[in-house]
Amino acid sequence: MPGEPADELRAWVRVLKHGWGLRASSPYCDYYVAPHPGWQDPDRRRAQAELEIGHLLSDLDPGALRDWRVLELGCGVGRLARVLAPRVRSYTGVDVAPEMIALAQSRCADLGNARFLPSNGLGLSPPLSAERFELVLAFNVLIHCPRPVIASLVSSAYKALAPGGILRVHLLGDPRDMDGIASAEAAGREVAEARAMEAAATAEQLELLQGLYYMGDAFGLEDARAWLERWSPGGEVTLYRPSPLVLFGSVRKAP
Repeated sequence: MPGEPADELRAWVRVLKHGWGLRASSPYCDYYVAPHPGWQDPDRRRAQAELEIGHLLSDLDPGALRDWRVLELGCGVGRLARVLAPRVRSYTGVDVAPEMIALAQSRCADLGNARFLPSNGLGLSPPLSAERFELVLAFNVLIHCPRPVIASLVSSAYKALAPGGILRVHLLGDPRDMDGIASAEAAGREVAEARAMEAAATAEQLELLQGLYYMGDAFGLEDARAWLERWSPGGEVTLYRPSPLVLFGSVRKAP
């Protein structure tokens, strides 16, 4: 990425790859991937994924989606792939941790239009970088990254869009900057749920949260807008902030 020392970026990739490799090998893997009430129950995990995909795709035409090629950055164990792949032409998931990719391939082996590939942690490498996608998603991944890595991933993802394609990202909101929050009720639920999950965490679970880099850099609303505009030049940026810790960004590439 321009302006960032290559050694710094490679060092961050090593940190992220190591941490998520350990979490993938943990019996609490699904907790780290998406901590929500009921994360231990496969049915609850599926319901949560359905809910999240519903939000991410809420304004998109289901008929058009069936012809779209979709890329997910930070696919993890294939949690969203199981819900998303049946709705689209093809699904590609990439992740920095080979252990996560192995789990995704195992859990989603029955999906005929899905593939899972290792990532360099900073973007798309050849030959994948030569492909184009109508939709690129980065959900529950950029919230675990520092800004230099986020910038590299957003820039690479934007380049991978087909003309008119859409990039949708999930950023960590900065609670010190409360601008743009859509729902006080949702904000209250988010805080209560986060506190309950923290209180219920075991010492073993906390070891791979507090002992390793886990949560990444946060953004205020206008900060996020400027950031996305910088790394997706010419794209049409819209933002939605349902609660203090959650920011959704959508970038549409010019046709």
